[in-house]
Amino acid sequence: MQLLIQGIATITVAALAAAMVSACVNVPVREGFVPCQRLERSSQCVTVSLASRSDDMLAKQFAPATNGMARIYLARAHTQAPTQRSTVFVDGRRIAQLAPLTFVVMDVPPGARQISIDTQGHTALLKLQASAGGLYFVEQRFDWLYNGVGTGIRLVESSEAQRKIVALQRVASLPAQAK
Repeated sequence: MQLLIQGIATITVAALAAAMVSACVNVPVREGFVPCQRLERSSQCVTVSLASRSDDMLAKQFAPATNGMARIYLARAHTQAPTQRSTVFVDGRRIAQLAPLTFVVMDVPPGARQISIDTQGHTALLKLQASAGGLYFVEQRFDWLYNGVGTGIRLVESSEAQRKIVALQRVASLPAQAK
């Protein structure tokens, strides 16, 4: 009888340990998927093309562009609209697609630039006067409206943006295409 009780106790402890371990396991990260939290549970957001780890680390050094260009960081630092991609355009050319918790780095010629982001038909626009060697930080934001989600973009102070970007994943640039 005592052997039976020890066997049941061992099985119970093993089952409890397995349940505890499985509860702590995060959603597996596959290349291109960005893990997010939805309703306080891990899940996967939409898929986008991610840059290599070395390109991601290089971008997080926040060095200015060379060759007379300006550098723009655009971040989607929040998990709102986790099932929707945001397509980034500069001067009407498609640059990248963002998912929640991602960012893109763009080197652009100095001068007047028009940055737009389209998320499921909601377009946000920012006009920027870029200077050679300038470093600019832009953040996409979402506004909850009574009939859905609206999107906007804004310039962000450098230290605030850098603090957020180090926790994000860099996306790969897309082949340039017109809007």
